Amino acid sequence: DLHCEKKASASIALTPVEDPTIYGVVETDAGNRVKRFVEKPSWDEVTT
Repeated sequence: DLHCEKKASASIALTPVEDPTIYGVVETDAGNRVKRFVEKPSWDEVTT
């Protein structure tokens, strides 16, 4: 699987939600690596 192929230390599952401001968002880079977690962001911090 991808986790083993990439020799990842950890894997997480994410799902889109209608209103991320009540949960949080994960910012990723072009390689789908997590750059940062944003807890309960404002709408200005939310991207697709």
